[in-house]
Amino acid sequence: MHQPEKPTLDLEQWGADMSRLVRLFQDGFQAVHGFEPDEHVVRTATAQEAAEASMLLAEAGAHDTLLAYYTCMSAVELPDLENGIWIEDVPTLLHDRDHPTRLKGAVEDTVTGFATDGGGGHYAVSTTTGSVYHMTAGALYTDATYPDGLYDVAEAGFSIAAPDLWTFLDQLRTELGEAVDVQTSWAARRQHSGSE
Repeated sequence: MHQPEKPTLDLEQWGADMSRLVRLFQDGFQAVHGFEPDEHVVRTATAQEAAEASMLLAEAGAHDTLLAYYTCMSAVELPDLENGIWIEDVPTLLHDRDHPTRLKGAVEDTVTGFATDGGGGHYAVSTTTGSVYHMTAGALYTDATYPDGLYDVAEAGFSIAAPDLWTFLDQLRTELGEAVDVQTSWAARRQHSGSE
């Protein structure tokens, strides 16, 4: 069986940090925003999910970093963090035809789409370089003519979100931590002004 490359990020620690930060973020959300947050999820992979993910993603030609991620982690859903981000679990990733597998236009590459944002954009890992792309404008074709998920991405709607998946995940953890810090500061200022 194909063995994914060893991550440069401690995925177990990342998952634990994200779970802790999600709890803090949800706990402080309503006081700052005035309404309840949606459900936020950070799931680790079961042993069975990890084995299936490794086999299925290797067969699909996914980059080694995605194989490593899915042997430890599963779905991550952060609907209230900025515009939101949803990292799919492997069954959704491989069986939902709404993820790109090939890019043309602003960049020509084969990819594994693994996440979406709240504005209709897609995140994908390049199968050749391991870079994480963010596509926010273009057309995704998943019909009989293009059954493999061709994304015709516009120049203005393409960016490299991170040089690799580990940097992307670390950025996500930092962003969530900063959102928690903002909420904590806001609550402290409000408590301070209320006690005067």
